[in-house]
Order: sequence, then C-alpha cells, then structure tokens
Amino acid sequence: MDIKVLLAIIACVFAIPVGLVLAALLAPRRSRIFSLLGAIIGAVVTAAGVWYYVRTQSVEGLSYALGAFLACAIGAVTGGLLVDFLFSLGDRRPTTMSPLDL
Repeated sequence: MDIKVLLAIIACVFAIPVGLVLAALLAPRRSRIFSLLGAIIGAVVTAAGVWYYVRTQSVEGLSYALGAFLACAIGAVTGGLLVDFLFSLGDRRPTTMSPLDL
C-alpha cells in the first residue's frame, strides 16, 4: 500500500464525522438519514478523486493530508446537500393558488 493511499484513507476517515455533522445540521428532519448517506458517498467519491489526481505527482505528506481532509469534508457536505435537494424535489407542490386556477 502506497503512502498516498494511506493518507487519503486517514483523511477521509477523519473528515467523515465533520461532514456528517454539517450535513445533519443542514438537512431537515424528514430527509436526514438520506442526507447522511449522501454525505458518506460524497466523502468517498471526493477521496477517490483526490487520490486519482495526485497519484502521479510528488506532494508533501502534510499538505496532501490536510488538503484531502478539507476536500473530503467539503465533498461530504456537498453530497449531503445534493441528496437533500434531490429528496425535496419530489415534495414540491404549489403553495398558493391564483384566481385563474379555480
């Protein structure tokens, strides 16, 4: 196992709780579980993307670990918000009626 893979895994594991807390705070109660699942998927996809981008370059370990941590946390929050947005699309209905709708 390469050191870059190990650093990406460690950064993703440390970033998942941060992303889960932020995704849980931003999600409404009715879609919180789906938002948390989206946050986990977003963090893992972001970690894979960071590893794929950096695998051919030489990067200092500390910079790589901190960058992967921040990217995974942002990816987790983005995944949670995206799932929350998609979940709320099915619940849209008109809140007001115009006189022409009668």
